[in-house]
Amino acid sequence: MSIRTKLSVAISLIVCVVLILNVFFSQINAVRVQNENVEQQITTMAQQLAVSIELIESTNRSIEKELSQRLKATAQAAEQLLDPDISNISLEELQQVRDTLQITDITLWVLDNGELVSALSSNPDEINLRSKTWDYWDVAMKDIIHMRPVSVEQGEHADHFYSGPINFSVSDPSKVNKWGYYYSGKTNYMINTILNTDSSFPDGYVKGKENIVAELIAENESLLEITAFDPKYFGKEKIIKLKKGQPVYNLDVRDIKFGSYEYSNAKRDVKLVKQAMHSNSFITSNFELNDKKLTRTFTPIAGSKPYVISMVFDHEQLLSSTTKQLLDHTVISIILLLITIAGSYLIAELLTAPLTKIMLKVNAISMNQFNTPLEHSSKDELGLLASQVNTMGNNLYRYTEQLKQTNLELLSTKQYLESFFSHTKDAIHIMDLDFKLIQVNKAFEDMFEFNSSELLGRPLFPDCSEKQRSYTELLMQVMDNNGISNYETIMHTKSGKPIDVSITLSGIIDEHGDTVAFASITRNITQRKQNEELRRNNEKLSAIGQLAASIAHEIRNPLTTVKGFLSLNHSNGNLPEKHAELVMKEIEHMELIVSQFLSMSRPQIEQWGPVHVERLIRDIVMLMQTSGKLDKVEVSIDALTLQSVIHGSEQHLKQVFVNLIKNSIEAMPDGGNLLISIDRQEAATEPAQLVIAIEDTGVGISEQELSHIFNPFYTSKQDGNGLGLLVTQQIVSNHYGSLSFASELGKGTTATVLLPVEAADKLST
Repeated sequence: MSIRTKLSVAISLIVCVVLILNVFFSQINAVRVQNENVEQQITTMAQQLAVSIELIESTNRSIEKELSQRLKATAQAAEQLLDPDISNISLEELQQVRDTLQITDITLWVLDNGELVSALSSNPDEINLRSKTWDYWDVAMKDIIHMRPVSVEQGEHADHFYSGPINFSVSDPSKVNKWGYYYSGKTNYMINTILNTDSSFPDGYVKGKENIVAELIAENESLLEITAFDPKYFGKEKIIKLKKGQPVYNLDVRDIKFGSYEYSNAKRDVKLVKQAMHSNSFITSNFELNDKKLTRTFTPIAGSKPYVISMVFDHEQLLSSTTKQLLDHTVISIILLLITIAGSYLIAELLTAPLTKIMLKVNAISMNQFNTPLEHSSKDELGLLASQVNTMGNNLYRYTEQLKQTNLELLSTKQYLESFFSHTKDAIHIMDLDFKLIQVNKAFEDMFEFNSSELLGRPLFPDCSEKQRSYTELLMQVMDNNGISNYETIMHTKSGKPIDVSITLSGIIDEHGDTVAFASITRNITQRKQNEELRRNNEKLSAIGQLAASIAHEIRNPLTTVKGFLSLNHSNGNLPEKHAELVMKEIEHMELIVSQFLSMSRPQIEQWGPVHVERLIRDIVMLMQTSGKLDKVEVSIDALTLQSVIHGSEQHLKQVFVNLIKNSIEAMPDGGNLLISIDRQEAATEPAQLVIAIEDTGVGISEQELSHIFNPFYTSKQDGNGLGLLVTQQIVSNHYGSLSFASELGKGTTATVLLPVEAADKLST
């Protein structure tokens, strides 16, 4: 999009936004004014309706009072015409009095066990009625018959007389009656006079209010419904009574005083009715019913019996004038916007003409044509811009040449560093100042068996706070001294395997000389440590072997002489039998020690060949069973591999397994189980090995004893010399294998011999 178009669009957008805001705020103001007018109109309408209803109710109250006075007068007249004893009054006589007094009906009530019962009535349907379920009517009737002041608020009352509110007839729910109750104490019954009110009210007692509501709805197109809520009963369960088997909603306990309630939103309306009464203010609520948007208003009406007039309007018709105004404003705004678009495009074309030349110069710069001149003659801002563009082109040409050279150098350095980081065999990881890993190389993942996704964003030792604290102390030293070299320690892989490492730590410094990160190079020195340990052990064994050879040479010749003279003296009877046996036994023990010394001194094992390890071990076990050394021990041999042939000296390997099995038997003086398992262990980076594990259930070996078992002359046996395991280890080492022990006190010991089978595989092929 060109600058000309952008400028035109920008101007048009600004004007468009201004017009939209104008329409928006105009509409808001129109709606506000409309709402205020609607509120005023509805409030006025509700108040006028309330005045009309009040006039009707005032007229009704006057008529009710007249009816009440008439009922009292007819009741007093009936008292004069009837016998004071109800048992002397017949139905015909009562009906005659009713006709004489020109009333609807007369009913006589008596007390029966504290309960009022209609004993006799000119209307047979009114006989045997009971008032105990009539709420405040029952209270007022009992006050009259007990000649007490009436204690209820509803209805009209005077001395010895009470007239309840107009309501539906019990005997005929289709009729609306007015009742009067009179008792002066001169009779044994209470006189109940009844008048039907249908002829007393011009439009009917109930229909008068509804006619006004219907007329008001007919005069307003948007008005759909008028409802007068009585807060005392609205929202509560309706009080409906059965009269002649029909449910009747009494006139004096209705939640809807007049009007209808078809557009119901009950839960919301209950709260709003209470809110309108409590705040004595006009309230509006919008809701939807049957996919139609409606507006309900609530206007509180004060008085002796306050209520709320609610009106429901069609929301769209209510705001029809504002909608038309919005449409007019929108059309005008669109016309103005079109004029603005055309005018802004012409203005943009005039303003951007000098920029076209500058754009051509910039395009030439973008194509590395930095020296193309830009002609300009104006001295305004655009002329100054053109001059600066020419200067920029010249400078860019010089800087570009410098950047090319620098980029080549940086690219070479980057490739070198990336190659070193990715392909070095040493593990490298980089940490931020919070000591969390931010980068590791492939060698680090391989050495510690982790994926980079498991490491990044975490400390180096997340599961060991003590190690992490020690490592953090080293990093703090790096910040102080800017480097630590060849720090040797032990770290663990993901699987828990320990490895000896040498760590070099250094800080990564920014151009300000501040440490921004840490770099660590970790080298695996496990093999070097093992070689050093093996070299030290070989040196020890070599020294012991040389010493043993010297000692054996010096001791064996005198021992041979002593043994010969001892045998000669014993045969001549010069030495007691007991002493001779003891001395000979000790000499033989010394010869055994000398033989073991000589075994250690031999640098190589002669007579190598294929050795069937499984067969060799089974022969050893059979021999020990025959000699009775395995009487209390149960031996199991578990050969997990079919190939158990190795290359070595069968005689010396026999000595190894005899020593190990013998040690296991001696560790179980009270008997136990001895398991000998043979398996083949394959590895991708190491030659295959034969694994021979000898596991007993003996007394076990403590950790302290395990650390000294290969030391010369160290033994826990009373008759041991401390050289057996040393010789055994030397034999296994000469076979390029290893010997290790694992033990737990009270549970037993496992001796594991690892022997290479590579040479044996070659022999078999």
